[in-house]
Amino acid sequence: MSTALNSVWNDVVRGDLQSALATANAIDPQTLSSVQRDQLKTFFRRTKEGVLEDNGELEALPEVMASLIRIYRAYWLEALKAEDHNEAEPGLRAALGAYLEMPGADWPEIADAITKRTRDAGYIVLQGCTLPLFEFMAWKTQGVEHFEIALPHGQTRLPVRMLRGFVSYGWCRFLTGNARGTGGWVADDHLCCLEEFWDTSNEGFKVSYLGHEAQHHSDRQELPWLEQPELEYRAKLTELVLATETQRNLLTRFGQSHTDTVRQGSLPARHISPHTLGEYWLIGDLEALVGCGWESMEPDALRKHGRRLLLQSRQRDWRGCPEQA
Repeated sequence: MSTALNSVWNDVVRGDLQSALATANAIDPQTLSSVQRDQLKTFFRRTKEGVLEDNGELEALPEVMASLIRIYRAYWLEALKAEDHNEAEPGLRAALGAYLEMPGADWPEIADAITKRTRDAGYIVLQGCTLPLFEFMAWKTQGVEHFEIALPHGQTRLPVRMLRGFVSYGWCRFLTGNARGTGGWVADDHLCCLEEFWDTSNEGFKVSYLGHEAQHHSDRQELPWLEQPELEYRAKLTELVLATETQRNLLTRFGQSHTDTVRQGSLPARHISPHTLGEYWLIGDLEALVGCGWESMEPDALRKHGRRLLLQSRQRDWRGCPEQA
């Protein structure tokens, strides 16, 4: 992965479109792979040109699905271009209320109406927020599989709902051409997985999907006081502890995120970018324990000190770094 392009996606995840564009504009496309060039073109097509769909991709969908996807895509672009993402929220609620013929409706009423209408059209949706933006994901079918999952503190077994036939992957994948975005999440008693983005035979699936999400599931049950940045910190530590062949790539990704946060000169707000904040804490804590920069860390040291940090971060008053203590 190009370091500069990785920085672009880190800025997108934190919701900083201006920094992402500034870095992206300076990238020579010839230094990228063909897949990376396509992702960068998609990013520019969305953000600079405001293109909401490609080649009539929504025309074959039921009218309700196409309309909702267009409304959310327009909001995602407007929100990221605004100084404050929250400035775009009233416009989204008004647009959805107008389309649903529910002017003045509150969010619970709107969400219920969307769930019903999309279900009637044969789709399942995820609403709510994938910080920092309101989310809209939609898929056609799902099936349940059961997995034995290795975690640093032992084995667990969980059902995983494998989601298929997506027509909306959410705001981050829309903007980045699938370079970044949600690969799954935790529900009350099971995990949810975007099946097409994972090879279930690979370590990446076992570590960065099953391990990460199962750690969330465990922490929500055992450590309910933890907030989203702390949960992400622990799940990413779990990835580093469990990984062998993918450990160096994970460390590079988290380390580049830490470097980009330092470059920004301020910590991201916990309610805007919990992933970024968790990665910043993780690398800073590991560097303090291991005694070297993340680029020089050895696999065994990562596992040893990662396990130590997982134990420390179970404490009720733990907040990852002095600034948040």
